[in-house]
Amino acid sequence: GDGDGNFQMVRRQDGGGFETKQIANEAGNRHVTFVDRDAGFQETGRHEDPSDTFDPRTRPWYQGALTGGDVFWTGIYVFFSDHKPGITVSTPVQDSSGNKQVLGVDITLAELSKFLGSLEIGKAGRAYIIDGDGHLIAAPDKAALDVPVGPGETVPKRIDQLGDKTMIAAFDPLLRKAERADV
Repeated sequence: GDGDGNFQMVRRQDGGGFETKQIANEAGNRHVTFVDRDAGFQETGRHEDPSDTFDPRTRPWYQGALTGGDVFWTGIYVFFSDHKPGITVSTPVQDSSGNKQVLGVDITLAELSKFLGSLEIGKAGRAYIIDGDGHLIAAPDKAALDVPVGPGETVPKRIDQLGDKTMIAAFDPLLRKAERADV
């Protein structure tokens, strides 16, 4: 994304293909174009979406990278395009004219959890990613991540809600440190 709201996204599709989304803002004209490509990069479809309101400049990944001036990690949020929860890592870059842009990579929590589930850590080890408050960001078992709080609404579980005494003991010092920091 850039300071004029121009944007380019490439997203993997099921079956090995790709979808690109391009937002071009030119002299008051906004064009949002989607192009589908198969695994061999052959174009299989193209359409415009004039109702698409996405603006990279309003997104936390864009603002965080520009403000911090370095690599920026978002918290968990629901992606605009595919409505899945995930995180984004982004960094500011400059184009050949010296204009600042932001490059970001989205990672869905499902893919991150799938990756953690594929890791072999000793005989019975497991890998988890937690935030500073002890909430699970990713777990080898995606179903273990969320607690329902309403129709279609969930919040991330905390480590101490999993019922695994070994894991609770391992993370307890971190959880206590986070609780002390809140005081």
